[in-house]
Amino acid sequence: MAKYLVTGATGNLGGLTVDALLKTVPATEVAVLARNPAKAKTLENRGVKVIEGDYFDCESLVKAFDGVDKLLLIGAVSLTNRPPQHANMIKAIESARPRHVVYVGFHRKEGSEIRLREVTEVEIKSEKDLANSGVAYTIVRNPLYANAFRQLLGGNIKDDGVRAFGPEGRTTYANIRDLGQSNANLLTQTGHENKIYDLNSGEAVTLRDMAKLWSEVYGKTIPYIHWTKQEFIEWRIAKGLSLEQAEYTAAFLNAVAEGEFSEASNALQTILGRESTSLKETFAADL
Repeated sequence: MAKYLVTGATGNLGGLTVDALLKTVPATEVAVLARNPAKAKTLENRGVKVIEGDYFDCESLVKAFDGVDKLLLIGAVSLTNRPPQHANMIKAIESARPRHVVYVGFHRKEGSEIRLREVTEVEIKSEKDLANSGVAYTIVRNPLYANAFRQLLGGNIKDDGVRAFGPEGRTTYANIRDLGQSNANLLTQTGHENKIYDLNSGEAVTLRDMAKLWSEVYGKTIPYIHWTKQEFIEWRIAKGLSLEQAEYTAAFLNAVAEGEFSEASNALQTILGRESTSLKETFAADL
């Protein structure tokens, strides 16, 4: 049985975690969980063991988690009926009892009344259940990816500008590669058992600040355009999103505006052992 098991490895964060992990440990010690093993063929070709498993199939998770020393557990994809999938994850952990679980959750402000659909309540319950499982754990609460703001705001920042609504709250962020490296470090380091970390850049900025950074990157003025929430939703639908997707996106943008993700932390830099990637560096790299 592999020493390390990474779930979500065919996704961006999981894949970057495996990339970082393979720089320090042999591929023979690494396994990944994939609902469709064919999608993990590239990893298999690198010597990583691919284990078939589905968050909707608890028994497949029990088999996959059995005997694992270090498990990286990345939550289910948004809008895929997350509650039963996360319940199965915890049940499988309680049954298979891997030695240490690093759970990737989502940043939130303690005491906030904001509730993001299929996110907030699921994460609160998953964290609580994992902490009560009797298995050693590390919980990381990731912020919005710096790389994802462009898509959140409509994708074509250069031509459309930054279109937002509500108060101009501040938000933290993190480069997804930094988070992948952090995951790998948490899996290979000691001393992180039964701890919770808020992982972000250590600073909080407004969307107007982001517009200024994009202006520097693009070499042209990127305007900040203040709309109503309904105007934003209708615009996103006109750009090709379904009503459900547009409302879901608007909910996250509203949380940004309300300061839900504004609490900065230096935990990411500590785990990385270096400064995190700046927002401007991320924006420039995305070009």
